[in-house]
Amino acid sequence: MSLLVAVILVYLLLVTRRSHEPLGTIGPAIGKRLAHLELAGLTGGAGAVLLEELHGKVVLVNYWGSWCPPCVRELPEIEDIGERFAGRDDFRLLAVSCGQGADENLETLRDETERFLAARGSKLTTYVDPGASSRRAMNIVLGVPIAYPTTLLLDRDGRIRGLWQGYDPRAAGEMEAEIEKLLRAPQ
Repeated sequence: MSLLVAVILVYLLLVTRRSHEPLGTIGPAIGKRLAHLELAGLTGGAGAVLLEELHGKVVLVNYWGSWCPPCVRELPEIEDIGERFAGRDDFRLLAVSCGQGADENLETLRDETERFLAARGSKLTTYVDPGASSRRAMNIVLGVPIAYPTTLLLDRDGRIRGLWQGYDPRAAGEMEAEIEKLLRAPQ
């Protein structure tokens, strides 16, 4: 009986502790500079984006796919974050639609993304990572392949300040808090 009580107490301590720990603001990638980011517009009239053009801005980059259930679950939260900070000239949301395989056909990806967004009544502007070059550069920084969804928060100097992989319902709140903190920080 006392062993069962001890196991339950340890479990509760671990669950309680985990729920208060930061999800994406600790880890080996935090503080590292992203070496490469080159995106092309996919939907919503998006144009090309280079890392150098983002200097001085707080940037949330979300890699997602319409084929990925956790991505689909997270996407409305990412959209809400984008809408919340849409009036800020010093903030950018880059929603990067990704195909399932290594060989992404741009037209197929565009069609699938447009159909997916239209079915949800979404006006989200999306980008594509041609040849997965930005994802490969991110893999080098992370040391492991990315999972979907993966969301990066970059500070005004292009340093990673947040990294969330997979879906967790607590992540959106943490992302918003970190964005607010970075936007308030002196330039």
